Amino acid sequence: MTPRRKVFEAFHKAVGYSVLVLAGVTIIFGLYLANGPKWMLFVIVLWWLGLASFSVILQRRGMAVGSYQAIWGPDPKHLGNAPNPRSEPS
Repeated sequence: MTPRRKVFEAFHKAVGYSVLVLAGVTIIFGLYLANGPKWMLFVIVLWWLGLASFSVILQRRGMAVGSYQAIWGPDPKHLGNAPNPRSEPS
């Protein structure tokens, strides 16, 4: 990947995760302001924790695919999949 692409991906991921956190905070504030039932907040938090745990498990098992590989595939001829990304494909 080019340096520009790496900066873009880092920025994109940081903004994306920040928006997810802000969405969660907004949901919690919305439940509070609408006087939502306590069980609803409990179920939503439990759901988020379950999703986060599932993501960590899949990541540790190596089942997560990066965006470069998702777009271009796992073929080692692509520079982003090469052991040394600066080496030329053969």
